[in-house]
Amino acid sequence: ACALHWEGALRLRARAKGGPVGCSIRGGAMKLFYHTGWDTASVHFCPHGDSGVWHTETLTDVPGAPGWKTATLAIAPIGAEFVLRNGAGTQWDNPPPEIGGTNYKTPQLSGSWTLRAGRLMRMSEHEPVLIVSDLDHTMVGHDHDPDNGRLREFQAQWLGRVAFGGSPFVYST
Repeated sequence: ACALHWEGALRLRARAKGGPVGCSIRGGAMKLFYHTGWDTASVHFCPHGDSGVWHTETLTDVPGAPGWKTATLAIAPIGAEFVLRNGAGTQWDNPPPEIGGTNYKTPQLSGSWTLRAGRLMRMSEHEPVLIVSDLDHTMVGHDHDPDNGRLREFQAQWLGRVAFGGSPFVYST
């Protein structure tokens, strides 16, 4: 059972038995959300502090989020070095050249992460929030954003830091 509690104008707190509703895991494991066009995928990873031992975990589909997959890396409580691959292991997703290195790496922190188009982001650990907005002119002001750069940055931040933590977004026209 879930109870919703309003806290201020646009802040909504969702509570269930034992704590916040959402996908974030605080402490004890690393959670990864990955956006891909692959039907199946896995993460090949080496937990920080694990002396170079590599492991593989299959990603599962995120219900209601087309293209998104997730895995909980229980043996990586403070993050990991990792790379993604398709289910057959014939294609690999390495960081883009401007990021450097051959693998993605989180800082040595617990938490949940998203990876989309080569951009690794740590998810916010705050209580879920509710955002209600008219995206086109009210929120980003297209008169000042003709190439939709601000709108794309909002989308990246929303998906990368907030959406999978239980926060709803309501689009109003």
